[in-house]
Amino acid sequence: MLLERTLGEKIRVRVTPADDLWDAQIDTTQVDDALVNLAINARDAIPEGGTLVIECANAVLFGDNAAHHPEVESGEYVMLAVSDSGTGMSADTIARAFEPFFTTKAEGKGTGLGLSQVFGWVKQSGGHIKIYSELDHGTTIKLYLPRAITHTEPAQLPRLHEPITMGDQKILLVEDNPNVRRSVVRQLTQLGYTPIEAENGDTAFAKVEEGVEFDLLLTDVVMPGGMNGYELADKVRQLRPGTPVLFTSGYTELAETSRDMPQIGRLVSKPYSQQDPGRAIRAALGDVAEEGPS
Repeated sequence: MLLERTLGEKIRVRVTPADDLWDAQIDTTQVDDALVNLAINARDAIPEGGTLVIECANAVLFGDNAAHHPEVESGEYVMLAVSDSGTGMSADTIARAFEPFFTTKAEGKGTGLGLSQVFGWVKQSGGHIKIYSELDHGTTIKLYLPRAITHTEPAQLPRLHEPITMGDQKILLVEDNPNVRRSVVRQLTQLGYTPIEAENGDTAFAKVEEGVEFDLLLTDVVMPGGMNGYELADKVRQLRPGTPVLFTSGYTELAETSRDMPQIGRLVSKPYSQQDPGRAIRAALGDVAEEGPS
């Protein structure tokens, strides 16, 4: 693979294609250029070596899952993600990452134009770009490229209005980003659930130790400081065996294949619509019902 030669032997490249992937309405040459730009940035973030994952998937974006991103239009997209297991970015760096000439690299090591060029191309194509990153955990950059609609394959946007699965259980919600947490609280409430909020793993576990009652743990995987979502789920299950767990993460492929991930929960990839957690919550609660007594 050309990228493997470009990135060097220290970086393992894994490609995760999708079955029945839609066509995207984009210039393939620009896709190649974007992949090279993102891969080189990832290489520089893992100088000692690591993993780079390229993945594709069909994605349906909704207005509600992008409440704090009003520029995102609801519709069908092809998602192309590049993830690395590198040093990650601070919130300040993420906020400026798409600015022309902005770079955190040493002088002479980069122009600061790579991400801004990718951003400009994606926006000109009618798409959306999102960065998920935490210091010392890695980075995922997701490109959402508009689906190409042909006369023989009409758009399937009615799926945006599929029935939503409701419930009435209490859910311990753990999410460090306050904007995302507010959005998820609103979604869960509209689905009939009662959310119990916690801004990090330590706060959530303190609630568990205090005896707070809940029916399912819904937790982000990567949270700054303290325990991560996997560690939290493991500790909760030690106190309350059989507790249903649902993970959320912007790091789709890397998160799902993490060697630290306990086999005790499903994962919903961000950004997600109201339908996504609705179905996943019912499935997670169903898993417990299906397990029954051992």
